[in-house]
Amino acid sequence: GFTTENSTARTISDPTTTQGNPVDLRIPSLNIDKQIIKGVFDKNTQQWTLTLDKVQYAAMTNQPNDKQGVTFMYAHNRRGLFAKLPSIKAGAIAEVITDNGYIFQYKFISSKRISPTDISVFSYQGSPILVLQTCVGAFFQDRQLFTFELIGVSNV
Repeated sequence: GFTTENSTARTISDPTTTQGNPVDLRIPSLNIDKQIIKGVFDKNTQQWTLTLDKVQYAAMTNQPNDKQGVTFMYAHNRRGLFAKLPSIKAGAIAEVITDNGYIFQYKFISSKRISPTDISVFSYQGSPILVLQTCVGAFFQDRQLFTFELIGVSNV
């Protein structure tokens, strides 16, 4: 389950895995370049930590890596954060920069609208993906997930 105690970022214990703690998210086609901070789910309040000016990395998901799993990030649907995300085009590139000097490049492949209680994304198994989430709907009552596949890793 999701607990505040589990706020340590998940790493893959294979020494050949390239991975790192995410600190910056760039989506050049949308003019997004935002600092990333760790986000956690508080089981008492049933809320995720959220700020008005930064992207949150769900620390109980995998760090960006070149082996497997989901890296999940979320932010408010507001100007300066993810307001432009719903207008993203197929094939758009997202870059995640890590504190140990890597740039993980991802390509946008799909999006879907879900209810806030749908947590199936967290059970994803497979090749590395980046999933970005923001709130959508007339009252921001739904969640939109934007899925990107890893296409490369380079040094900063």
